[in-house]
Amino acid sequence: MQQSVIRDIFSGVVKTDLTVEGSNKPSVTYEPFYILNLEIPRDTGDLQSCLKSFFEEKRILDYMHNGKRVRATHKSLISKLPRILCLHLKRFIYTDHLIKMKDFVNFEEVIEINDNFLASQLRIGRKHEYRLFSVVEHVGQFASRGHYISYTLDSEN
Repeated sequence: MQQSVIRDIFSGVVKTDLTVEGSNKPSVTYEPFYILNLEIPRDTGDLQSCLKSFFEEKRILDYMHNGKRVRATHKSLISKLPRILCLHLKRFIYTDHLIKMKDFVNFEEVIEINDNFLASQLRIGRKHEYRLFSVVEHVGQFASRGHYISYTLDSEN
């Protein structure tokens, strides 16, 4: 891969294990990311709940293996942390029309990445923390119109 300042700063890697009933070992994939797109679970209240939901093991319904419907799960973990972590809270829901979720999501100035979200090689007994320095907010009642406002710490903070 070609060198890139953007990749050096913002790129991480997510490892996903797909476990299928009747298979000897999980299928493992590694996917680079620049942004983690986090769903907002109902009645969540905080960013850690959004992260927990993203990284918890999920059951795959109606998974077919060798012509049979079998149980399957997938679990994602971060295998490479970026220097700067970008998180996107998915506030827009696409159904038969676009809906904006208006639930409040609390977040702290320092975001800790829990060991449960990390691949084993990153669980080295020290905290992995990111300091919040910017937030972009959509202001408006509807998903189809409004304004985006950015709040950013200045360089002296």
